[in-house]
Amino acid sequence: MPIFRIFGELLSKNKSVITVTMAPTLERLCKVPRIVLGGDHAPATAKISAGGPGLFVAKALGVLEASLGDSALVVGLVGGCSGDRIAEELARSSVKAELVRIRGESPALLSFFDENAALSTRFLEPCPEVGDDELDELLDLLRRLAPGFKVACLCGPLLPGAPRDFYARLVSLFRAYGVKAIMDATGDCLKASLGQKPAAVMLGLGALSELAGFVVSTVNEAIDAAGSLVARGVGLAAVFMGGRGALILNRLEAVLAEFSASAPFKFNGPGDSFLAALAWSMAMESDIEEMARAAVAASAAAALSPQPGIFSLANYKAIAPKVAVTRLA
Repeated sequence: MPIFRIFGELLSKNKSVITVTMAPTLERLCKVPRIVLGGDHAPATAKISAGGPGLFVAKALGVLEASLGDSALVVGLVGGCSGDRIAEELARSSVKAELVRIRGESPALLSFFDENAALSTRFLEPCPEVGDDELDELLDLLRRLAPGFKVACLCGPLLPGAPRDFYARLVSLFRAYGVKAIMDATGDCLKASLGQKPAAVMLGLGALSELAGFVVSTVNEAIDAAGSLVARGVGLAAVFMGGRGALILNRLEAVLAEFSASAPFKFNGPGDSFLAALAWSMAMESDIEEMARAAVAASAAAALSPQPGIFSLANYKAIAPKVAVTRLA
């Protein structure tokens, strides 16, 4: 299948972060004064953009890339008319990408933003099934691209038809080229990847509870549950707790990062910005305290924006000094 190459300009030699998204989406954001169930709505604005976890991570990295240089690259699978539009939207943006063409139709995501409640409601189309030949093409592409990158973010769910251990294969592939893989997934594909001992795992309290087999609600419970992942060989566990902050730990140390936001997180996207700052910090070889501070500051800045992955660098810089980082071990 053909591969879309969207660079804008050539990648610099200082390649830092590559993101892999199995199902990029075509996103349409509509703003309305108020959503009324069963009512008719005429959005004043409708914005179309390319989306998906890895793309949002790359957009957030674009905010931080002044310190990284020309760094982030998106790799994904796209197909059909929606896939063509995703490629077009990426070509108009600053996000660099290599997209493998598949036979299925890329999903669309429709978001309605209620301006009165400051809340988004989203509807995602079913994802297409992927064939073995298409997965093989993706693997071949990643083998060509991996050398020289420092960190890889494996984002979001697998497509129907992909084996549950596909992300585990990617962790192994990237390790062979000296690239640190961060897992950002849930369910069986996350469980299968743990055997390959990824460099880092980012997960929320829900995913952590699923792995632990009990509901994780306190910091001590999160330390125990995340610590068990590190004991199994995961290099670093980053637990994103939304407006409560984050817990990050490895074999030697653990820190809790907290920021008292003036309002609860209402927008979709803080988790993607958290992951972007985590990957950015790993690429920069920051210590665990600075890593936690950057990740929580990015997520808090993203919580102020209804566009996932897009946040104000000024907000990030203003928030970062206010993030309280406590060393736990």
